[in-house]
Amino acid sequence: MSESWSPREHLAHLRQHLNKALEAKDRRTVGETFRQLLRSLYRQRLSSDELLAVAACMLGARNYPLAMRAYQEHLATYPQSARNPEIHFRLGILFSQRFNDYDEALKHLAVAAQHHSRADRAARAEDEIRRIEENLARLDAAPGAIEEDSGRAWVVRQTDDPLDLTQVGRLVAREAGMVLAEVTAELRNSRGVILAGAPREVARRVAQGLQQMAVPVLVIGEGDLVSLPEAQTATKLTISSEGCRFELGREVAERLWTDVYFVAGGQLTVEEPEPYALFTPESGSRIASRSGRQRKVLLLDFFVFDPWQRLRAEEERTRFVVRRPEGGAQGTSRADVFARALLETAPELRASDLVRLLAGGDRPGQARRFEFDSIRAFDSYCHWLLQLEEHNRPPA
Repeated sequence: MSESWSPREHLAHLRQHLNKALEAKDRRTVGETFRQLLRSLYRQRLSSDELLAVAACMLGARNYPLAMRAYQEHLATYPQSARNPEIHFRLGILFSQRFNDYDEALKHLAVAAQHHSRADRAARAEDEIRRIEENLARLDAAPGAIEEDSGRAWVVRQTDDPLDLTQVGRLVAREAGMVLAEVTAELRNSRGVILAGAPREVARRVAQGLQQMAVPVLVIGEGDLVSLPEAQTATKLTISSEGCRFELGREVAERLWTDVYFVAGGQLTVEEPEPYALFTPESGSRIASRSGRQRKVLLLDFFVFDPWQRLRAEEERTRFVVRRPEGGAQGTSRADVFARALLETAPELRASDLVRLLAGGDRPGQARRFEFDSIRAFDSYCHWLLQLEEHNRPPA
C-alpha cells in the first residue's frame, strides 16, 4: 500500500478490497474491511447491494453484531428503499432472538408487519410481536411454580431504559411501606433491581403498578434467583474454537463453550493514588498518597458450569490469547480486539450488550452507560443480568 495515498484514495482502495473479499466469500476480510470503512475519516457511501452483501456474509459467519450494523447503515443511507421492510424484518428477528432487546425488536417488527409486500413475512413479524408482548406481559418469572403468596421475592426490570425515579420511588414506597428517600437511593444505585426481598404479595402489587406505567418487570422468588459467585481473576485467558482456558495462579480452569453460561462486560473506573512527599515537624519527611488520575478498565466475567464459577478477565491484568483454527496463537492487550475475536470464535456465546458493542466496532462513547464506579456496582449489574438471562427468554 502506497504511503502517499490520500485518505480518499485509501478509502477507494478499501472499497475495492471489500468487493474482492465479497466475491471470494472471504468472511474474515469482509468483516475487517467493513469495520475499517466504518471508522474511516471520510465515510464511504456503500451501495445497497454492497451493504446487503456484507450483512449476508456476516450472517453466514454468525457475526450478528456486524450484520446488524450493515442493516442499520442501509436504513440510514437509503431510507426510501423498497428493500427496507425486509431489513426491518431481519433486524427485528435479530434483536429479539439473538440479543433479547425487545424494545428495538418491536420497533422493527412493527414496520415489517405493516409494510412488507410478502404476506408470510408480515405474518411471521406479527407472530414474533405476539411472542414478545406475551413475554413482557408475564408477571411471575416462573408462573405456576409457587401458587401461594408466602415467601420473599424480587422485582427486576426487563430493560435498562431510563426510569422516572420519583414516580417509581413513590409507588414502591407506598406499596412496600418504605421511606421514599431510601427507595430512591436504592434505585439510583441499582441498574435493574426495583425491589429486593419483599413479601411476594407486595412484590406483585409493585409489579402490577409498574406494568401499568409501561415499565416491564418480573417477579422472581428468592429461591429462583441465580446466585452470583465470587470472581476469580485470571492472569491469562486463552480461547479457541473448542473453548476457553483460564490460568488462575497455580490453578487452571478449562471449559468448553457449551459450559459457558454467560459473559458480562463492564468498564470500571479505577483511581490510581499519586505518591508525594509530606513534611511534618514531628516526623519529618515521609511518603504519602493522594487521589491521582482515573482510568477505565474493562472487565469480562465468564459464568461457567461444573462447578458454577465466575472467572474474570481484567484489562491490563489478564493476558488475552486467541488460538486460530489454522494453527498458531495471537496475543493482544486490547480488550476490544479480544471481544471481537471472542464472538467470532464462539458465535453462539451469550454475552452482554457491552461485549457486542466492542465486537461490532462501535464508538467508545456508546459504551458509557456500561461504566461503573465500584466493583460492588458492577457485581450488582451482573447479578441482574443473570436473572434476565435465566428468566427473561421468550416463551417457546
